[in-house]
Amino acid sequence: MSYKDGISVAAEFQGGSISPILSTNVTMERERLPQDPTYFSQVFQDYGWSISILKADYWFTDDLAEKLNQTTEEKGSKITFLSLNPSSLTSKGVECMIKVIDRSQGLQRLLFTFKNVHKKQVQENLKQLISRYCKRVNGLKLQGYSAHVWISQIKALCPTRLDLPELESFAMTSDGNGQLSPECVQWIAAIVTPSSQGVVVMPMSSDSTQLSTTTTTTMTATTTMMTAMTTAMTTTEMMSTSTSEESSTCPLSDIQLTDIPLQSEEWQVVIKALNNSTTLKELYLGSPNFSMDNFKLLVDCIPANSNPVFRLCINIRSPYLERSDEWKSEVARLCDKLD
Repeated sequence: MSYKDGISVAAEFQGGSISPILSTNVTMERERLPQDPTYFSQVFQDYGWSISILKADYWFTDDLAEKLNQTTEEKGSKITFLSLNPSSLTSKGVECMIKVIDRSQGLQRLLFTFKNVHKKQVQENLKQLISRYCKRVNGLKLQGYSAHVWISQIKALCPTRLDLPELESFAMTSDGNGQLSPECVQWIAAIVTPSSQGVVVMPMSSDSTQLSTTTTTTMTATTTMMTAMTTAMTTTEMMSTSTSEESSTCPLSDIQLTDIPLQSEEWQVVIKALNNSTTLKELYLGSPNFSMDNFKLLVDCIPANSNPVFRLCINIRSPYLERSDEWKSEVARLCDKLD
C-alpha cells in the first residue's frame, strides 16, 4: 500500500517583520486508520488555523475535526482548498467541519468523497453536507454497494444539474447489483450533460405515454419507458423559465461511472447526454453491460478534430470485444477523431 500522508509548512516574512506568516498544507490519504491514534493530532491543535490546503481522506476522525474547529474558531481559517472524505466522521465531526467551512471565507475549491455510501452514517453525512453545500461543491465522488438505493437519495438532494452549478468532477462507483429506476438513469444523464446544451431533466408522471410538444429527447427511443427516461428541456425553454445566473453551470471535466447497474440501453441514454462535450479531460466508463454498440455511440458523440478528451478509459470487461476486429476499428476511429 502506498501512503501519501504529508505536511508542508511555509513561513513568509514581510516588511522586515520577525513574525512569520505561516501557510500549512496537509495531505492524509491513507485508506486505513494509522496505528498511532494521535497521528497528526498535535498538528491540527497547534497549526490548524494556518492550514491552506487540506486533503482529508478516510481516516480523518472526529478528534481531528474538533481540533480544527477549535483552533479556527480562535484564530480564524486560512483554508482555500478542502478535499474531505467524511466517511469516518460521526454527526458531531460533520458539525465541526460545517463550522470550519462556513468560517473559511477564502475557500475556493471544495471536494467531497463519500465511501461506503450504503452505510447509514455515511448517508447522514452525505445529507448534511450536500444539502448545505451543493451550490459550492466542485468535486463529488460516491462509492458504495446498492447504488439503486443511494442514487435516489442524492437525486432527492440535487434534483437537477442546476443544483450543482460549480461541479467539475463527478464519480460514482458501485458493485453492479440492483436495478436503477428510469428517473435515476435520467438524473445521471442530466448531471453529465454539457452545460452549454442547457439540458435539464424534467420529471414525468408514470402514466405519461407521449412527449410534450415543448420538449425534446436526448436520443431516439422505441419504447415509452426509454422516451420518458430521455425527455429533456431545450435551451430555449430553460432560459425562459430561469434567469441566466441560475442556468449558469460549470462544465464537467472529469466523469467516472464504474459498475453502476446500467443496462446497455440505459448506457445509451447516458452516452447520448455526453454528445459534443468539448470540456472533458478524463472519461472512465466501466460496466459488464457496456456493449460494442455503446462504444460505437460514444465514438459518434465525440466531436471530430477538437481533441476534447485528454484521457479516455473504457472498461468493457469483455475479452471477446477487445479481440474483435470491430473493436479495433472503433478504437482507430476514436484515435482519428482525437488527432
